[in-house]
Amino acid sequence: MKQWTSALAMLCLGVLVGCQSNTQRSETPSIAEQAKKAPLTILQNYKWVVEDIEEQGIIDKSRVTLVFSEDGRVGGRASCNRLTGSYTAEKNQLSFSQTATTRMMCPEAIMNQEQRFLAALEKVERFDISEHGALMFYAGDAVLIEAFPDESP
Repeated sequence: MKQWTSALAMLCLGVLVGCQSNTQRSETPSIAEQAKKAPLTILQNYKWVVEDIEEQGIIDKSRVTLVFSEDGRVGGRASCNRLTGSYTAEKNQLSFSQTATTRMMCPEAIMNQEQRFLAALEKVERFDISEHGALMFYAGDAVLIEAFPDESP
């Protein structure tokens, strides 16, 4: 009888803990939900890791990142070199200007990827956050760049 009572108590405790954690998760809005209310804030609250440039992907283990500051500056890594510049954003409209990079040399494939990335940045007209939390840069209806929040430690 004691075993059944202990087992029942453990089962009830497990159910309560499970229900509590589900309640907590539903209270935290997703990045996509937050972006609907304050898209510019979402842009500035994360370091973004680029996963795709003009639907051609990126080279495995290469790193392309963007960080947006509140003062209109953007920084990050363009593949081989560090990137710095300015951005202007209003609602979901976005443009980059005065971008510059360091001048290190890397393997040709990485340098080509960097040039594709920098050229794509110049064409950006607007951004959006997908339902999956991806930062999407567009020129017209064409997706130029897709990035996700950096989850590395």
